[in-house]
Amino acid sequence: MSEDVFNHDQNKEKPKLLGMLMQPSREFIKIKQNPVIWKPLIIISILMMTGGVMTALNIDYTNDPEIQEAIQIFGMNEDLLIKISALLAGVGNLIIPALTALITTVIYLVIAKVIKKPITFKQLYSMNTHILFISAIGMIVNGLLSMIITKDPSIVLTSLAAVIQTDNLMIKNVLIMVEFFAIWGLVLTIIGLQKVAGFSKVTAIGFVLGFYILSLLFNLFGGWVTTLNI
Repeated sequence: MSEDVFNHDQNKEKPKLLGMLMQPSREFIKIKQNPVIWKPLIIISILMMTGGVMTALNIDYTNDPEIQEAIQIFGMNEDLLIKISALLAGVGNLIIPALTALITTVIYLVIAKVIKKPITFKQLYSMNTHILFISAIGMIVNGLLSMIITKDPSIVLTSLAAVIQTDNLMIKNVLIMVEFFAIWGLVLTIIGLQKVAGFSKVTAIGFVLGFYILSLLFNLFGGWVTTLNI
């Protein structure tokens, strides 16, 4: 009997990252039945690390007076600074996916327990990891577009900040958040919470949009603090 159960589990179809682009609902059902973490997490981490390095290498240090002042103070070679920045960006983005998935999983797991939904940590972590594939693609796309078009990684070309030009940091921070891949990720999260965690459509939309609005307000506040020149 136990051998039959083992064989049944082994025969379960595993979710695929590429499926998140075309048939996310189908992949979420697979995630609920057979949550996979390590392989997609490694792939996404490598993609984000690549995107982070691309962004760091594309920064124009010569036009940033603060960076130039730091170079003079510490007597650092600009080429060395670029290499260090790329290294730090690569290492940082290598661990960010795991931490991001962990935080979002804990938040939604607590909510699921409160509203009494039978969901496991592994299922939610697998769901959030697969959704991060969209963010990883966004980093690569914006890194490439920045290298080809703007040469300025601070301009997120897939966000409203690239369309609506403003010098107001408060508004700019909010516009950056209204970004194609970020919105795509939100939509997938709403679908995933329904398919994997059993949330109702209204509940899923409410929580996802609620957290998104909070992040917008946080960015707005961050932009305001920056203008204070503290």
